[in-house]
Amino acid sequence: MGLKTRGKVDILFLFLATLLGVQVSVLVAWLANSSARTDRWLEVGDTVSGVPVVGATEGPMPIADGDTTVVLAFRSGCPYCESVVPVWRQWIAENHHRRVIALNPESRRMGKGYVTRHGLEVELTTIDDRYGKSWAHLLVARVPWVFVLDAEGVVLAQGHGSRIQELDMGPGAGASLEEPE
Repeated sequence: MGLKTRGKVDILFLFLATLLGVQVSVLVAWLANSSARTDRWLEVGDTVSGVPVVGATEGPMPIADGDTTVVLAFRSGCPYCESVVPVWRQWIAENHHRRVIALNPESRRMGKGYVTRHGLEVELTTIDDRYGKSWAHLLVARVPWVFVLDAEGVVLAQGHGSRIQELDMGPGAGASLEEPE
């Protein structure tokens, strides 16, 4: 092999090694970022006041608005989310004076389809990914799920969507209800 060919092979090898190094770095960063979002669930006492969600105006809005907020987390294609609709609909009818938002991680169109199809009279919101992966993704990590937030966005209570009627909505609540047996 001539000196010119040997030099070209060395350059090609160096290029491929660099490319592999960049790909490994990107993969490691992606894995670290994705595991950081899902290594724990939201707990009573966590604050989500800075979580930006997108409402009807298509612009970011705070999840907490100075009043107690009930967040119904769902995914439109989830069979468990379909099964809790009668419970949610009844609870919403009995608690029409409360601020209730439905939060889904999917497109606005998919979320609107779910809310409209089931006649849920709630404020529909989606996660605003323009602000990065954050606490918002922990709000939809388990579905169907319900969170009760105080006026400042502190989680007062949470639980499986089928157990919404058991959640204490008052100040100092502190309840966490897991999935039914």
